Amino acid sequence: DSDTEYSHINIHSQGLLEQAMKDSETVLYFSHDYLSNVKDKNEQLISASKIAKGLNVKRFIAVAPLEFVNFQTQNLNENPAKELNETLDETL
Repeated sequence: DSDTEYSHINIHSQGLLEQAMKDSETVLYFSHDYLSNVKDKNEQLISASKIAKGLNVKRFIAVAPLEFVNFQTQNLNENPAKELNETLDETL
């Protein structure tokens, strides 16, 4: 039993993201399976963290799973795990 209120919101615009975070103390941000060929996922996560900072959200928690079952890249020199870690570092 918890007093925590939450909403599940599918976001498809920056305005909706800002509206969803407004007046929140904690934001739990989920993304789907992380693949290197989805570049906008990095930008969305960074944008979400900047919005949270601008709205003075106390805690911003990002969950960005990396499923090795689907781990694939067209370029053998690319590393999706490294890209994800760099993006998470930028959100701090």
